[in-house]
Amino acid sequence: MNKWYHISNSKLFIVLGISVLWIIAGILIYEFIGSKHGPEGGLDSIANAIVYVFFWRIIIYGIPVLVSAVSIFLWLFQNHRKAFVCVIAAIIVCILASVVYNKCLKKHVNTPERVAENLQTYEEWYKEQKSRYGLNEKYTESDLICDYVHDTVYDALTEYRIMYSEDDLALRTEYVNAALEARCSEIPHVESWEYIPDIRTLIPPRSDGDDEFLLNNSELCTVAEHYKKELRTDHWYDRYQFKDSVIAEWYSWMPMCAVIYDDGTMDLVITTG
Repeated sequence: MNKWYHISNSKLFIVLGISVLWIIAGILIYEFIGSKHGPEGGLDSIANAIVYVFFWRIIIYGIPVLVSAVSIFLWLFQNHRKAFVCVIAAIIVCILASVVYNKCLKKHVNTPERVAENLQTYEEWYKEQKSRYGLNEKYTESDLICDYVHDTVYDALTEYRIMYSEDDLALRTEYVNAALEARCSEIPHVESWEYIPDIRTLIPPRSDGDDEFLLNNSELCTVAEHYKKELRTDHWYDRYQFKDSVIAEWYSWMPMCAVIYDDGTMDLVITTG
């Protein structure tokens, strides 16, 4: 008599068939019964709803997928042991090679220039935003440019932080400058840029000695005066607080980028990653 864990071809097909039927039945039960008895209410019910849906997902998909995976594993090991061992060994080698590449070699391959080459152009970014997310009708060209600069620097710094666990300001600046050097010439009306790791070096210190604060309009204008430019005012909202007194956006400790236009104006963009 075969032991229960011995998986023959027929047993494997039976297990896979039952798993498929289980998933189909689970989906139908959830649609007709489970979805009608979930938590209802305000914000207090959100956590309960998430747990409720997660529980159903485990019941519907978790159990049959786990049983099928274990059955396939046993079937391969029992009937195709040599091939199975070779495949497992190949997977382990690939995982180790990936770890070695990401930890040791990637930083030598993904130089600032190489990372910059792989970033989206302004036109590519615009088309993706329009097709995937849609564009806010209120957005002006300045809003789009600021969003593109933010996303471009963010993508470059994401690659940088994957490769370097400890921050190096000079190296971080290299990645930002390479990204903007490669892509800013394609942006309409952009003449130049400058990465600002610490905006506090361009404005007078606060009288209370506080080093972390929200920049006000006067301080933002001081930054513009440093570059002998004027802040753009054609954004869909009062970006630089000329009328609104408080906008929780311009944190003093966040790195920024000055985007200089060919008409004597400029924008500031928060550039985190």
